[in-house]
Amino acid sequence: MTLTAAIMTHARRREHAERLAVLCSDLAPTVVEDPGVGSTLVTSAMAWATAEGASHHIVLQDDVLPVEGLTAHVVGLVARAPDAALGLFTEWGCRTAARVRIAALAGEATAPVVDPYVPSLALVLPTPVALAFAEHARGLDPATPDDVALRAFLNSQGVRQLVSVPDLVEHDTDGSTPSLTGNAFQGVRRSVCFGPLPRETANPSSESAPRLAHIGWMRAAAEVFDDGPEAPPTFVGTPLAQALPEQVEPALPAERFEETLTRVEREHGPELTRVLHRTVLFELWTAWYANGLGSGLDERHLERDRLDPVAEAALGTVLPGVFRRFVPVETLETVREHAVTFVLDALRYGVAEPDRIRGEWLAG
Repeated sequence: MTLTAAIMTHARRREHAERLAVLCSDLAPTVVEDPGVGSTLVTSAMAWATAEGASHHIVLQDDVLPVEGLTAHVVGLVARAPDAALGLFTEWGCRTAARVRIAALAGEATAPVVDPYVPSLALVLPTPVALAFAEHARGLDPATPDDVALRAFLNSQGVRQLVSVPDLVEHDTDGSTPSLTGNAFQGVRRSVCFGPLPRETANPSSESAPRLAHIGWMRAAAEVFDDGPEAPPTFVGTPLAQALPEQVEPALPAERFEETLTRVEREHGPELTRVLHRTVLFELWTAWYANGLGSGLDERHLERDRLDPVAEAALGTVLPGVFRRFVPVETLETVREHAVTFVLDALRYGVAEPDRIRGEWLAG
């Protein structure tokens, strides 16, 4: 396996790209600058078109911070899935981040992409796929976001899309650098799981469950999404309260939620409900309870004192992933330990449900 690289940038951000090129000097990346049209798709196509002479090509955007030893880690990741598109970054509040957290608990090295876009901040493609996308993108409306165009193209070609667990790059911004694509309203967008190195051994990646519960950063309300291969791309799901299995007694989630809060307060103190209102915490609890129903995890994956650094890091970003637009990230960080216990407890209730309830959830 061999690797070439390119860095996407803009004239106003050239210094960022040059700094990144130094950090990734062993890749000898080509810096590709927006030609003046202000289109991520046009610049992306130019960057993918530089894929020549290697089995795989990686495109990095100029505002990433790579893990030490990035090249070796990418080579190891590609060896696991040489025909797949491999994202090296997942934003901590997207639906794919929930898949990363479940995969991290299961000890897996990758998770499936389930958003309507491919996380293109740092992406690896087999060279033939990279060149084919570059050619395809030239015929699209330049206003199309490159990550959306990538998702549609890769789906059309039957190319699997996975993301690394843990992430191999961080989004190197605290929100103070102006977004060139109008995304500043989304708040701080950091990695779901950056810091721990990839596990020396990892379990084979499991198939994605057909349904995913998610509490998004726009509405802070629990929703359910159909993540099957034929599902249309969407950013809006069905309210989770309407989708829970009929066999779940209506009063039971609220009772279990209160039990979780009592357990969190006993172990960590009362700060969680001082930082976040019970109303939104219940939405969060319900989403992770539902994910327990379809996760394939079992009790041994959810023991707090057995979490490895990858799983610990992935669960530790749950709160800023959802609430970074409403509560300062620094404040959310003060209840990180509370959140890990909270999510594990919610998952545990879902995992413990009888087969008939879990089966009903998966069947939809």
